Formats: sequence, structure tokens, C-alpha cells
Amino acid sequence: MNAERTTKTIAAALLQAEKNLKTIRAEIAGAFDLDYDISPSTMERLAEYQAAVKLYRNLAKMVARGIEKGNLEERVADKLADMQENLFYQGAGGSTSQISNGVTEIDRKQLLRAYGTLSGLAQS
Repeated sequence: MNAERTTKTIAAALLQAEKNLKTIRAEIAGAFDLDYDISPSTMERLAEYQAAVKLYRNLAKMVARGIEKGNLEERVADKLADMQENLFYQGAGGSTSQISNGVTEIDRKQLLRAYGTLSGLAQS
């Protein structure tokens, strides 16, 4: 596993997620300033970008610790196993709240994207 490539890939994903989050926050702030309604899809994008930032920040910390401790491959393998388990067992809507179910689905989608990124790095 190439530590430099892994670091750059996760950093680029985090940077993109942070840019997306900053953009949607500005869009929402502008809508409030202009007294416009905020659509449900805008709120979904906000939740999606927040989930992505949180996930990629955690991955970046994990990669940094793995490089520092010299066990990056082991940490990535463990993280991939955890992600697989979460994707398999995480419910796809067990709540009576549509909002809660929506957030669960958003978290699942971001976890799946991050899993794809990380597993691709682990195989290289």
C-alpha cells in the first residue's frame, strides 16, 4: 500500500467534501437572508456533505496514525472490515421518523463511497 497515495487520495476527498459543505452552507445562508424557502433536497445535500466531511476527517486521522505507527495496512484492513460490517448490519429505515431514516440512508451512502475509495487504495 502506497502511504503517500493513500494520504493524497483521502485528503482530496476531504477537501472536496469540505468545499461542498461550505457551498451548501452559503446557499442556505443566502436563502435565509433573502427570505427564500429551503427545499428538502437542499437539506438532504447538507446532511450528505456533513456526513462526508465527518467520515473523511476520521479516515484522514486513521491514515495519519497508521503512517505514524507504521501499521497503515493493518489499520486500513481493520477499517474496511468495520465498514463492511456497518454496511451489512446498518438498518435501512427502522425508525418511524422519515428524517431519521433519511439520515441513516445518507450515512450509508457516504460509507459506501468511502469504502470504495479505501478498498481501491488497499488493492494498489
